[in-house]
Amino acid sequence: MAYQAPRACAVAGHLELYKELAVPLLLDVSIAKEARENGNHAIFNLIIEAPCRYKVFGDYNRAMNTTAPKARFFEWRPRDSTVAAGDSGI
Repeated sequence: MAYQAPRACAVAGHLELYKELAVPLLLDVSIAKEARENGNHAIFNLIIEAPCRYKVFGDYNRAMNTTAPKARFFEWRPRDSTVAAGDSGI
């Protein structure tokens, strides 16, 4: 539940609440993706400008890995671009 609340803040654009909730958490690329897709650039920039980001929440299988999340790059693509075959994105 700890990662769902900051993710909801990213969707709704609640920057101050996001900052408060995300302090003890790893910076998750899934939250950055939600913020970007909902036009909340302040939250997106907070995560992307960090020196290290993680993949805690897996959008594909809807699973969370809080014990050993992997560091991830955020691969940015415009919404209308297509994903190459075999490319899983983030």
